[in-house]
Amino acid sequence: MKPRARVWLVTVAVAATSARAQGTFQNLDFEAARVVLLTNPPYNSWPYIATSNALPGWSAFSSVPGEFTNSLTAIALDMTNLTAPLTVSLLDANGGPIDGSFSVMLASPNSSIRQNGLVPAGVHWLFFKVESKFDSPVQVSLGGEKLSYVALGTEPNYTLYAADISAFAGRTATLTFTSSHWLSELDDIEFVVPEPSDGVLLLLGLGLLTYVWRRLYGGDKRSVGTTPATSRVLRSRS
Repeated sequence: MKPRARVWLVTVAVAATSARAQGTFQNLDFEAARVVLLTNPPYNSWPYIATSNALPGWSAFSSVPGEFTNSLTAIALDMTNLTAPLTVSLLDANGGPIDGSFSVMLASPNSSIRQNGLVPAGVHWLFFKVESKFDSPVQVSLGGEKLSYVALGTEPNYTLYAADISAFAGRTATLTFTSSHWLSELDDIEFVVPEPSDGVLLLLGLGLLTYVWRRLYGGDKRSVGTTPATSRVLRSRS
């Protein structure tokens, strides 16, 4: 499917009434962090937190290309300059989280976090927010398969992305986020189960009819009704 078509379909899905779910995954917004600073060397040279406290439910890994062998038992708090080790960091109010009280910074290429859990039944989309100056700032995989994703919209401090994960619904799988570049801030991971309203179903039906009409009759737009809803669908397909 072409990227433009994927964006259109995801936009329709977002327009629908949808439920957020998490299956057995936990702490997808990183708000369960417990800030208990470590005081023993070598962690007393910078504010560090045990990974189990900073990221309950998640495992963190430093930048070992193609491997997950370098597991982090502790991560930095508010890595806002280059004096801290460049791996994974927890950002609180001082570090400028995307949303809520905490975000995660994947500070260097190939640094990553991952979690194993049950993907909710009926799920269609994985949403997540990233703040980065790069396009495609992270690699996302589920069950060992790399996911393609599209940008739904950009706010001043993040871009909202969506990946189609319907093939994984109801399965146990490992979700992994790996930084593709430097300094990719991650937050608000959500599994989305669409619950289309009557209006959205009507829009989808009009879109399908328009597609079939254009395939059969060469796309003569004048032959299609000119209701506002139909016009919007035609413009989105043009």
